[in-house]
Amino acid sequence: MVHRSRLGIYTKCATPYQKIYKVTCLTDCMGIIEEKIQESYEKYGWTPEQREVFNRFVRERMANYKKPQKTIEIYLNMLNKIVVNIKKPFSEIEIEDLFPILESWKEYSSATTHSWRAKLRAFLRWESGDKHDPRAEKIRTTAYVSPVTLDDLLTEEEIIKMREVCKDKPRNLAMLDFHLLWGPRPSESTKLRLKDVKITDRYIVVNIPQTKTISRPVPIPLVKASVIKNPQFLDAALNSYVSMIAWLNAH
Repeated sequence: MVHRSRLGIYTKCATPYQKIYKVTCLTDCMGIIEEKIQESYEKYGWTPEQREVFNRFVRERMANYKKPQKTIEIYLNMLNKIVVNIKKPFSEIEIEDLFPILESWKEYSSATTHSWRAKLRAFLRWESGDKHDPRAEKIRTTAYVSPVTLDDLLTEEEIIKMREVCKDKPRNLAMLDFHLLWGPRPSESTKLRLKDVKITDRYIVVNIPQTKTISRPVPIPLVKASVIKNPQFLDAALNSYVSMIAWLNAH
């Protein structure tokens, strides 16, 4: 039996004797996103033409990305601020229509403004099918400056204390050392499993699962194999290599 969601995304359901096939579905987390989308359509007065285009956008994200929920929600929040003021089809929106909205975004943080401007440019290019869409070309995305300063970084004493706390739990120490070495997202470090770790003659290769970006291999090099010769990096690499091996050996 096939069910159709309100966004036009199909889910093929199974009887107890059938295998379940997912074409693209809005179940679990996507069900929550679908509710948010429908609420936004009503709250911000999306026109039928605008809804149709965004539904197509959602279907494409679902078909091409493993976990597109957060990205879809960011686009939705950004576009809500557009459609509440502009009731034209997206294809008919002109840059002059957008300037007042872009001006109003200045009251938000630089990180938020940078994200919205970048997403708006990407959406306009996707909608028009023109990577040089003239509207997008006139939307500037200023360089985002991280608020993190040197004073926010961990001191050597703090790192020693953290490693001491984790020493009796091999996985925790391995995740901590890996994080200290390469600085992946915390959600990426915590989701690592034994199957994600491969040992070669020169490296331990950690295949970081997909979160916001695509999945990717990250090396933990032996000292002789490392192209980076900075002493602090090599110390961190050695700690990460040893703790990752200890975690693997514990299983």
